[in-house]
Amino acid sequence: MKRVLLAVCILFLCVGSTQAARRIRHAIGPMLGYQTAQLSYFRGNIQSDFSQNFTAGVFARFYRGKVYIQPELLYFNTSNLFDVTLSSSGFHYESQYVPPQAQMEVTLNSMNLQLPLLVGCNLINLHLLRLRAHAGPTANYIISSKVFLSYTAGGSLQATKPLTEQFNPRNIAWGFQAGLGLDLLNRIYLDVNYNFGLTAMYRHLCETQLGEHFDFSNLEETRLNMFMVTLGVKLF
Repeated sequence: MKRVLLAVCILFLCVGSTQAARRIRHAIGPMLGYQTAQLSYFRGNIQSDFSQNFTAGVFARFYRGKVYIQPELLYFNTSNLFDVTLSSSGFHYESQYVPPQAQMEVTLNSMNLQLPLLVGCNLINLHLLRLRAHAGPTANYIISSKVFLSYTAGGSLQATKPLTEQFNPRNIAWGFQAGLGLDLLNRIYLDVNYNFGLTAMYRHLCETQLGEHFDFSNLEETRLNMFMVTLGVKLF
């Protein structure tokens, strides 16, 4: 993946060499948006996604002719639910003993930093309107996670509380992003991208202290496959 990032930078430097006389234009500013599993144009769905899956960050865009490179730094939350089994005879939780036959769920709410590096080109370039297409690799790093445990024993829910122990997932999740962008007045930028998860966010989870208590079986389902809708404003 490091080679891919290097190749993207080299590509940007090479593409548009016939237009080398043109100066490199740039735009820098903040971004706001949301993530969603399915795009919708209904106002209620958009408001729900924005409130529950808020995304914020900054972007920079550097043009050479019709081609541009756009690095971004995004912050957002994710939530993953795991059906787990105990890896031992039982588990002591909040001064309670969880029996080995209990049905358990572990929820991980994580705060993430993602770095996309997109290369794109203008498809339509009018005076006040520009349509773009871009694609590139992404690196997702988990800053911290909160762990919530619930278990059912004897047919009834016994507890839903945060675990006091912390863990470090110890990995960067790689992905690939592709999408379209719309520029208005050369200052307001709307991007709709799809993020394809190439590696699981928690692929090393069984190697952490949580893995000492639980056996996680669906780690591959933690790949970041989602739409990301962002609105950026040029400040510089």
